[in-house]
Amino acid sequence: MDLQKRLFLTLGIVLLLAFGGHEVLNYQKIRGESVQQFKNLAEQTRGVLMATRRVYHHQFLESGIALTPKTLGFLPAYSLSRISKDFPNWSSYGMTFNNVSDRPRNPDNKADAVELEAIRHFRQHPDQTLRFIEFESPNGDPYFHYARPIWVEEYCLKCHGDRNVAPEAISGSYDTAFDYRIGELRGILSIKVPAANLDKNILSRFQRDAFIHLITFLLTFLILSFFIRRYMVRPLSRLRDGMESIIAGDFGQELKGLEGDFATIGHAFNDMAETLTKYAAARDQAEVHQKLSKERLKLALEGSNVGLWDWDIQSGKVYFSPLWESLLGFTPNEMRGDIRAWKKLLHPDDRDRVTQLLEEHLEGKSEFYQSEHRLKTKSGQWLWVHDRGKVLERDSDGAPLRAVGTQVDITQCRQTEGEIKRLKQELEFILGATKTGLDIIDPDFNLRYVDPEWEKIYGPFTNRKCYSYFADRETPCPGCGIPKALETKATIVSEEVLPKENNRPIQVTTIPFQNREGEWLVAEVNVDISERKRFELELKQLAISDGLTGIFNRRHFFEIAKKELSRHYRYDHTLAILMLDIDHFKKINDAYGHAIGDEVLRKLTSVCGEVLRENDLMARFGGEEFVFLLPESRLPAAEKVARRLLHALAKASVEGPSGPVQITVSIGVVCSSGDQETLEQLLLQADKAMYEAKSEGRNQVVVHNL
Repeated sequence: MDLQKRLFLTLGIVLLLAFGGHEVLNYQKIRGESVQQFKNLAEQTRGVLMATRRVYHHQFLESGIALTPKTLGFLPAYSLSRISKDFPNWSSYGMTFNNVSDRPRNPDNKADAVELEAIRHFRQHPDQTLRFIEFESPNGDPYFHYARPIWVEEYCLKCHGDRNVAPEAISGSYDTAFDYRIGELRGILSIKVPAANLDKNILSRFQRDAFIHLITFLLTFLILSFFIRRYMVRPLSRLRDGMESIIAGDFGQELKGLEGDFATIGHAFNDMAETLTKYAAARDQAEVHQKLSKERLKLALEGSNVGLWDWDIQSGKVYFSPLWESLLGFTPNEMRGDIRAWKKLLHPDDRDRVTQLLEEHLEGKSEFYQSEHRLKTKSGQWLWVHDRGKVLERDSDGAPLRAVGTQVDITQCRQTEGEIKRLKQELEFILGATKTGLDIIDPDFNLRYVDPEWEKIYGPFTNRKCYSYFADRETPCPGCGIPKALETKATIVSEEVLPKENNRPIQVTTIPFQNREGEWLVAEVNVDISERKRFELELKQLAISDGLTGIFNRRHFFEIAKKELSRHYRYDHTLAILMLDIDHFKKINDAYGHAIGDEVLRKLTSVCGEVLRENDLMARFGGEEFVFLLPESRLPAAEKVARRLLHALAKASVEGPSGPVQITVSIGVVCSSGDQETLEQLLLQADKAMYEAKSEGRNQVVVHNL
């Protein structure tokens, strides 16, 4: 159902409900007025009857007429009932009336059930003078009953007080009609009218009014439908067509001919379309630049000896890249990864100055931390480096959380200073994108537009500040790119997190532009990078480690071993390689299953890790083969390590289905001779020695001299 049909249906339902409610209230009003008219009629009738009753009463007494069976009918107690019986001959309304009592002298004045209930009511409520109710006759016909109490008044006592002073006509005709007391209830004036006639009049009047009201509501519906179609449906349809064009990638759509408030919306839409056109061009340019940046970064990292460090400030842990460690002569992961270990490497003359520069940056007093200072290498020499970094994350109080930086050997990289200065800028463009959100913000941080998908998550954005809307903050977010983008009139790229979405990381591209009124605004393109962050971590781990044992894999072993071998030859150090193979591993798998076989591999890894030194390198070479690189080790020392491995593994076992599964291995040992052997040659000799150990009976060590 389209918008127009929904609006007209809603309007029709609202008017129909209003019509129904109005008619219900109108019916109640008509009925109330009609009933009140009847009460007024009954009241007037009552006045006539009571006046007639009193006049008849006095006239009879003053006339001196003797009270006989023939003259008895002149008394009100008898005359009113006779008048009521004759009344239908003069009126077709169906009204009946009488003065009735629960103790009548005249049998025709005996109260019926409804009238008895009225008498009891007035006795229980002597302060009330009127009772008006609806009831049903024994035949089931609806009636209105109007009742007024008849109290004993002072003039009544002339005839019905003391019998001794009563007129002779009364005292001689009644035995019980005496000793009345003033204020005593003797009966009621009862008027009954059929409700059917009243209901007919009410229904007739209601139908006439309802017809008039229906015509009025129909005309209202038609008039409102015309204005809704002209001033709402048509502009909204144009806006919808414009949005569909943008979704389809046509940013050149322009809305024209809108009036009133929709004209403002149309201008905002046209501004947004113009911004999106700029963004699309900027995005294409950024993608090309990003690709070039990735290639440049890769070349820079591999060819310019740039080491990276990543500092978790809260925990003090620091990640040093393998190249960073190699600059100082360390093997990967050889240096303890915390800030205290780094500070110990600083030259005593530089330590205070470098620490002060770093603290100033952490406190936000400088945009970057950078310093040229000396660090102590593993060999004890002093190396001049250019160290540069930046705090990338701060908490809501501005306290630093994470800093990332680079370290460069100044003597080798002077010619690449320009490239290094652009390193941060290139790193900012290495971003991925999955979901994209768009918003438009003015210089006072007021939201002018929010992508509909984001609005579903964050709700209405009217009169909201961006930092309050997205982050529940009272002040602008730290590192916000809006002020800088507006100041420099240049695109700013930054990374932020969304607290309302579990700190989801995003890349924010802030693009300044001018709308048609000349007002400077910014368009923010927000790209989700959570998957990229997760993939980066997973790929790094998968690229260097063995999935089963957690130690280095074959490829990563070759990368590290070649660097270590190059360092060995450069500094004339020693290096040994051990090749280890588990004896009868296939039989273990066949006899106990691969689960036990996997457990044997993990057990071997654990035992070997306890025997080896911290700077020794262990890797799974393939299947049940393992390789070990022992830096700074000559052949006798390497052989001792191999035998310690052999004995430690002989004591180890894995629990199998029918008891412990023992582990024995064959180990081949080789040491470089200084003749510039390649890594492949050393591995081949170690492999030959290992197979010689197997051929000689397994569970032993064989050493080859080069």
